[in-house]
Amino acid sequence: MEEFIGLIVVFAIIIGLVYALVKQIQDTQRIKDISNSSIRKSLKRKLIIMNISLLGIIIFFSLNVMIRFSVISSNYISSNESSLGVFCSLIIYIFAKVIMSPKKTDSLLKLRNL
Repeated sequence: MEEFIGLIVVFAIIIGLVYALVKQIQDTQRIKDISNSSIRKSLKRKLIIMNISLLGIIIFFSLNVMIRFSVISSNYISSNESSLGVFCSLIIYIFAKVIMSPKKTDSLLKLRNL
C-alpha cells in the first residue's frame, strides 16, 4: 500500500514537470511578439536553456524512478548517477531562471500581458 501511494506521488510529480515544460515551451514561442531584438535574443536564450534543463530533470527523474522499480537494470546507470543528473539540471534551471535575466523590462511586461 505504501509503495502504491509513493508511485502515485511520483507520477503526480512527473505530470507536473511535464506540464511546466509545456508551459515553458509556450512562453518560448511567444518571444516573437517582443520588438526589441537584443532583449528577444537574450530572453530566448534563457528560455531555451530552461527548457533543456527542465527536460533533463524529467528524464533523469524518470530514470531514477525506473531504476527504483527495477524497470531498468542498475548495470547501465546507477541511482546515484541519475540523482546527480537531476541535481545538475536543477542547478542549471535555477541559474537560468535567476541570473540570466534581460536588462530592460518594458518589453517583458508586454510579453506577460499577452
